[in-house]
Amino acid sequence: MKSLSVSDFIRKGRVVNLNYEMSITRDTPELPIYLQVAEKIKSEIFRGVYAPGTKSPSIRSLSKEIGVSSNTVQRAIHVMCRDSFIEKRSSHGFFVISDSDCLAKLKLDAAAHILNGFLHSMHQIGYTDKMIMELIIDF
Repeated sequence: MKSLSVSDFIRKGRVVNLNYEMSITRDTPELPIYLQVAEKIKSEIFRGVYAPGTKSPSIRSLSKEIGVSSNTVQRAIHVMCRDSFIEKRSSHGFFVISDSDCLAKLKLDAAAHILNGFLHSMHQIGYTDKMIMELIIDF
């Protein structure tokens, strides 16, 4: 599969958001803010910002960085512990799970969820699987 450069996108006249950072939406959010924060941190783990086994920044520093309350970050951290992205180590704080295979599976599960949502949305607006494949190839 050929990888495309930014100039390829410009030549084809497409507008593409190449920034993968997610912003937090406060005005009628589709997801509660704490879940948006959890998704942002998961994305950073997937992109390698936080490597397996590394200590997570403190709740206070994350709340300042993201611009939300400490309680919101604490709820996000709880969700991420529940979903096995991070683990709490007594007296040491929170750490990204060190099992790279488990992280790879979590990343694959996230990709499958995104793809399923994409395919469902495309089918709802009348695209067949064949049309979707052609669209992706032409893109």
